[in-house]
Amino acid sequence: MPAIGLKYITDADIASFTAQRITNLTENAAAFPGLNPSVADLSAALSQYESALAEAGVNGKRSATYAKNSWRKQLDYLLMQCALSCAAIADSEAVFLRSGFRIKSKGSRITFLESPANLNFKFGPFEGSIYACFNSVKNAGSYEVRVGIDANDQSFTTANSNKGCRILITDLKTLSVYYGKCRAIGTNNIKSPWSPVVQFKVL
Repeated sequence: MPAIGLKYITDADIASFTAQRITNLTENAAAFPGLNPSVADLSAALSQYESALAEAGVNGKRSATYAKNSWRKQLDYLLMQCALSCAAIADSEAVFLRSGFRIKSKGSRITFLESPANLNFKFGPFEGSIYACFNSVKNAGSYEVRVGIDANDQSFTTANSNKGCRILITDLKTLSVYYGKCRAIGTNNIKSPWSPVVQFKVL
């Protein structure tokens, strides 16, 4: 889908913007046969707009400003239709870009998350509890912490949280050694690799 952003282009700059598109299309005419509106249509509208813009700048009358705005709307419309026509004619993205128009960004889809760094365990507010603390991960919506008595991931219990990077884990045996790890979870259930396993003791 073409991206023009015409509403962000000032009256003074729309003329040079259009002239550049005309130059691009003229230089690449063979790539866009049957363009509608044509380069000639754009050139004619640009000439009318530049005259109206100059007139509005000289006398500042309401009628001159109205005429300028009317031709600006016509130019905006022709540019958008021209971009759509280029997109329909072009057989590839590379060919379309020769027109000088841009392609609307689709945004980047998150497919990978970093694992949480600096995982450590601190004493909790009561006996048999600890806090799992770690650095936040960009684009993570929640985190999963696993804690158990076996470093090789045997008999681990799981705690999930979407409340940040400090998760309270309870019901642990006092005076016992545990092992824990953490991972981040993003949109579409994308999960990061597990963090390195950390050993800690519950007092």
